[in-house]
Amino acid sequence: APAATLIDHRSQPFALGAPLGRPVALTFIYADCHASCPALIATLKAAAALAGDRARFAAITLAPERDTPAALAAHAERWELGAAFHLLSGAPQTVRAVREAFGVGAEPLPGGDLAHANVIVLLDGAGRVAFSLPGLGVTPAELAGLLARLAAEG
Repeated sequence: APAATLIDHRSQPFALGAPLGRPVALTFIYADCHASCPALIATLKAAAALAGDRARFAAITLAPERDTPAALAAHAERWELGAAFHLLSGAPQTVRAVREAFGVGAEPLPGGDLAHANVIVLLDGAGRVAFSLPGLGVTPAELAGLLARLAAEG
């Protein structure tokens, strides 16, 4: 994964591209999305219920100007995300560089919405990209199975 440090919704640093100890399922969202982003979060939540403590889950905002750590904390509470989840933001140029490194486009639409790719990237415990999956095409069971495989591989 690209080397970058973002800030999670608890105002804690989260280092991408560094050993994370456990596999991570990572996606890209923005908090005010009413279309695919809630579906991506639901998939990650269901996979988390199946994966237990073997994995962590992260979502990088596509709108860092408005999705501050404090704003993301409110959404984490609303979405009932557990301790394994990290909603990530940071300086707009850092977030943009990470998004572009993963090949995730985001285009502004009228009304403040964003058109964006729906992808879930799985990082192994060393922080390396192991899988890139179509975000709306993977089931929670498939995702949990891949995370268990990565956890078993160390």
